[in-house]
Amino acid sequence: MQYMDAVVTFLILVIKIISMLIIGWAALVLGYGFLKHQLTSHRSSLQEVRTHYVQALLLALEVLVAGGVLLTILHPSLNDIGKLAAIIVLRIVIKKSLNRSLQYKTGSF
Repeated sequence: MQYMDAVVTFLILVIKIISMLIIGWAALVLGYGFLKHQLTSHRSSLQEVRTHYVQALLLALEVLVAGGVLLTILHPSLNDIGKLAAIIVLRIVIKKSLNRSLQYKTGSF
């Protein structure tokens, strides 16, 4: 059982690192897109840059939910399950809010 705890703990760490890398990459792409939008005469669509950033953030949130599920499997207490449920509900609300905002700004609402 101790071996399984170590493996799951390692997987949780890997999942958190992947999530941070996704968010970092998304921030770099957002910065690049914004600078490209400001510095070029082509004036690429800032809405498209924003859409890609929000999609990357939503992906990172889904990865973090997976880490929370693994953590709950490792330490299945009622308190941890409640925390995970609250986090999932919060992320669902954020996801729906961001999707609605994107739909409104793109005119497909």
